[in-house]
Amino acid sequence: MFLAQEIIRKKRNAEVLSTAEIQFFVNGITNNTVSEGQIAALGMACLLYTSPSPRD
Repeated sequence: MFLAQEIIRKKRNAEVLSTAEIQFFVNGITNNTVSEGQIAALGMACLLYTSPSPRD
């Protein structure tokens, strides 16, 4: 079991999310256990703190 805020923190720290963490967050979106604020926070973290792919 994961916590949405820990997934957001991990991404904000530019760490790679596991498949299980991503699935947990998406499931939380679909069953309304993740708030709109948390969705926005993860979106911003993904936009701002995603490291470039090795091909770049």
